[in-house]
Amino acid sequence: VCSSDLESAPEMEANRLIAMFRIAQEAFNVALQQESVSVVSLSVETTGGHVMVQLADDRRQPSAGRDVLSNPMSSIFHRVKQLNGQAAVMSPAAGGSVFRVTIPLNLDYK
Repeated sequence: VCSSDLESAPEMEANRLIAMFRIAQEAFNVALQQESVSVVSLSVETTGGHVMVQLADDRRQPSAGRDVLSNPMSSIFHRVKQLNGQAAVMSPAAGGSVFRVTIPLNLDYK
């Protein structure tokens, strides 16, 4: 499942666009490597000078004390930080996992 509002988005610097694509690609691959995932949705939207990419999946929650995202996602969090962005992994009460990245469209935004 994929959705986007980028058709109406302001122009994004090419290097930032490529980096955002790579972040989404790597997060998508991490989700697909989880045995319990059967559905992954991707959404991309812009708001207030930022672009937000969100991946949600239907994974079963890991057993207590086991964080399946921390190691595979560490390089993603590092890339997001280099872009002056923010990243979060959430576990909704309904189940699954949500990974959200927000970065400024251009270096002028913080």
